[in-house]
Amino acid sequence: MSHFKNVQNFDKVIAVCTGLGGNYNPGKQNLQIESLVALMNNAQGALDAIKVAKTNYEFATNHREVAFKGLGKLAGRIISELKSSGVLVQTVDDARYIQRKLVGFRISRDPVPTTTESSTEAVAKKSTARGLDYGTQTQHFSKLLQTLRTEPLYQPTIADLKMDALEAKLSDLIAKNAAVVRTSVELKNARQHRNDLLYTQSGSARETLRAVKQQVKAAFGPSSEQFKTLVAAKINKPSTR
Repeated sequence: MSHFKNVQNFDKVIAVCTGLGGNYNPGKQNLQIESLVALMNNAQGALDAIKVAKTNYEFATNHREVAFKGLGKLAGRIISELKSSGVLVQTVDDARYIQRKLVGFRISRDPVPTTTESSTEAVAKKSTARGLDYGTQTQHFSKLLQTLRTEPLYQPTIADLKMDALEAKLSDLIAKNAAVVRTSVELKNARQHRNDLLYTQSGSARETLRAVKQQVKAAFGPSSEQFKTLVAAKINKPSTR
């Protein structure tokens, strides 16, 4: 059963109780029609809030994916620019080491043993590390830019390789990551608020529905048509989000 279906069921219960007119007259305020309608409206508002939060989260993740796309190629072009700038070989090696980590490969600075086939295979397995998260990629790109900041010979004429463009790129990556974190928290909070209203908190829709059934049962009896109409109405928390 979906969350939306649960809200629908609660709305149907309200319609049944409203149809009973003055015969449905509970003493507890939270079981009165006005309170039931208010709870239902809050629950529907919580579902709507999740739609907005989910859309914002998807928007943020999509834009982050686009921002990070091609980051490895950009780093490779930076290395080529460094090589053409006449910097020390050691500086190029440092930058290349960071670039390899950025694209998901770890390389050792120790000499690679070539004496046996098995040792070479062992080093190859150790040197790969796919699946870097966006935060780690951002850190590696930031470290690469730190290397460039300290190298006076790095003076590219290509627009997107200039330091101001690279600094702007880093800022954009950080901002895109932050947007995903923020919207993911907002989505999580929206889901928690929905769960509180529908299932978990005191006075939730599920708890209130059970109390309404007991109220109708007390007023009309367990064999009454009024009570039988409400028996099938349930609010069960779905296993999915």
